[in-house]
Amino acid sequence: MAYNRTGIYKGNTELGKLLRRVRKARKYTLKQVAQAVNKTPQYIWDIENGKRGSNLNPLLAVQLAEFLKIPITTLFPIAGIENDLTSKKYLEVLKLTRNKGRAARIQHALDGVVQTTEDILSGTESGTLLEAICQKLKSFVDELETAIRTA
Repeated sequence: MAYNRTGIYKGNTELGKLLRRVRKARKYTLKQVAQAVNKTPQYIWDIENGKRGSNLNPLLAVQLAEFLKIPITTLFPIAGIENDLTSKKYLEVLKLTRNKGRAARIQHALDGVVQTTEDILSGTESGTLLEAICQKLKSFVDELETAIRTA
């Protein structure tokens, strides 16, 4: 473990800066990233702020790389992980996390659709064609969200 002069644990700040920069560029919240990798938002915040991450679990690194669309060949060296892409274990995890990452990205897009629909509905008169279309769209989004949760 790495400690600073005052004895306070110091994580990997280079890794944290990369993850924060990419997360913000992709317009993901801490909560969305945390859900995608099965961690808490506080845990992701800690990595981004150098409180954790000096000894990042390779499986978590694969999940983060896949969700944030960061090449493993970029993330592994920064995270201090040996770059052994032939490892069967990592490839299996990568395969499993792809579906979870896609589901989280779909959920992010659906959240945007719901918000836009609600914005349109707030300025639309009741009984209009636009209101009916927006209500139908919200119904489709609800069906998709249910399908994602049960998949």
